Amino acid sequence: MNELEKLSGRIQDISDFINRLEKLKDTGRYQKAIDSIDQMLFSQFNVTSHQLDSIDEELTRKLYHHTQSYAPELTEDLARLLTERGDLLYDQHRFEESRRILGEALNLYDWLNQEQDDLSFKRMNRMVWINQQLSRIELKRSGN
Repeated sequence: MNELEKLSGRIQDISDFINRLEKLKDTGRYQKAIDSIDQMLFSQFNVTSHQLDSIDEELTRKLYHHTQSYAPELTEDLARLLTERGDLLYDQHRFEESRRILGEALNLYDWLNQEQDDLSFKRMNRMVWINQQLSRIELKRSGN
């Protein structure tokens, strides 16, 4: 199997995973979904849940450069997984964790926008959604 086939399989695995994740979310199994995301992040990107608990821009930058060395699509998948994790944390009222994870997903999307010549409306919509979610978290933090 060549590198392109491996990459294609990896991207398909993540796409299939996102579909399964939606079913967990729909049934309210948020922690199971978070645990599944953590397992996927470890298996696909070698990121542990401990690293996610203290995620910061430095770790995100390292992940960005690592995934970019393979393909931009992997960076997009990583950002999508972080977005899903942040959304699930929000659903569990874990707002500070959600804010941190969503902020890092937004960084990844922003870096992709800066590096790529093509405009992705899907990516832009996700960035708008993340910004809206971050605004809701700020409102909750301020007590409104």
